[in-house]
Amino acid sequence: MVLSVSNDGIKVVVSDTSAGKVFVFDAGANSVQTFDLAGVTQADFNSDNSKAYLTSGSALYEYSPATGLKTLSGAADGVAFTPQGAVAFLGGSSIVGIATCNDSLLPGAAGAANIFAPTPDGTHMVGVGTAGWTDLTYTVNNSNGCPATASNTARNAALPAFVGTPTDIAVASNDSNAFLTGYSGGSAATGIPFYHFADGSTGAIALVNPGGVLYSGGITQDAHSLYVGTAANGSTGPFVHRIDLTAAGGPADANQVSVTFNPRIVVVRPK
Repeated sequence: MVLSVSNDGIKVVVSDTSAGKVFVFDAGANSVQTFDLAGVTQADFNSDNSKAYLTSGSALYEYSPATGLKTLSGAADGVAFTPQGAVAFLGGSSIVGIATCNDSLLPGAAGAANIFAPTPDGTHMVGVGTAGWTDLTYTVNNSNGCPATASNTARNAALPAFVGTPTDIAVASNDSNAFLTGYSGGSAATGIPFYHFADGSTGAIALVNPGGVLYSGGITQDAHSLYVGTAANGSTGPFVHRIDLTAAGGPADANQVSVTFNPRIVVVRPK
C-alpha cells in the first residue's frame, strides 16, 4: 500500500506488510530502493522533502533521499509533519513531538492515536485512535535554531460506537473540520464522524442507505464536497457517497453512487 508521496511528487513510499518490505520509488530516476522493514503502516514526508518518518507500531525509522534509512530509538504508531516542517507528531499509546532537524523529542500529550493530520493553517494537529479524537492546538518556535521548541494543549473527544480502528482521516482546507473517512473492524457505519476545530464539538453526518464500514475518503480543494467509500452491508451497497459540506441545513449525504466493487481507495484529484 502507498503510505506517503513527497511534496514534489518524486518519491513514493510503499509498504508490503505481508512480505515485511518497504519500497521507495523515485519517479524522476525511475528507480526503487528496497528495505527489509516489518509491519510499517504509516509514513509522512517533511514539507521540504528532506526526510520521511516511518512507523510500524513497534519501531520508528527515518528515510532521507540524501542519507538513506536509519532506525531511531523508541516506538511509534502514526506520524504527521506540521506545515511548519520543523516538527512532526508521533502516535501510539501516547503522543509525542519530534524535532525534524535532529530527531530529538518534544512535548507531547496524553491520548492514544494511530493516524494524524494537520490543519493547513498550522495551528491544529488532530489524531484519531480507538479511544477517540485528540486535538492538539500547538505552536512552533524556530527562533532558537535547532531544535525548534513546541508547545501544545490537547482536547479529547469520543468516536461513535460503530468505529473500530481508525485508518483514514481528511481535514478540510478551510481548517473547519476533520472527518474520519476509514476504519477497520467495528460495525456498519451509520454516518461519517467529524470533529469541529473551533469548539471541539463532534458528531456524525448521517449516511443515506448506509452500507458497511467506511473505507477511505477525500475532500475537494474548495472544502465543498467530501467523497467517501463504504462497503456492502447485505444487499445494500457498496457506495461512493458525495457529502455536500455547504448544504443549507448542514452537511448532508447528497448523492450515493452505487458501484460494483469495494471502493477501498477514494482520492480527490487536485485541480
